[in-house]
Amino acid sequence: MMKFLEYLFVKYHYFQVRVGNGFIAPMMAMLFMLFVIIIYLNAIFFMAILFIPPKKYDMSFFPEIGMSIFFCIGIALYFIFLYKNKHKFILKKKELQNKSSRMAILFTVLSFFLLLFFMTLKILQNNGKL
Repeated sequence: MMKFLEYLFVKYHYFQVRVGNGFIAPMMAMLFMLFVIIIYLNAIFFMAILFIPPKKYDMSFFPEIGMSIFFCIGIALYFIFLYKNKHKFILKKKELQNKSSRMAILFTVLSFFLLLFFMTLKILQNNGKL
């Protein structure tokens, strides 16, 4: 799992450098990773509320839980990649630089696809068509 996160960080970092954000590329790569992980968590949330009957859970505390998860993952990614310039050592790894970017692109596109798929299923369920 850690190798995959490092791979994503390297690929997102080089993407940021290519689009012209070289000065803030490490921070933007970490934030992009956080964004994609949060999209996956939202897709899991929609999948969970799709299969659990609505009377079984109270949704009033979900925003607080969502924000705390967001900040915890953000802090964890900061300490994994940016604290004490760890990103410089990760970017020097040759085995991560030479890999294709297909997995990073697929990981990102799949997150959006899953979120939209489960949101659509939930909309259909709410309209009584599912």
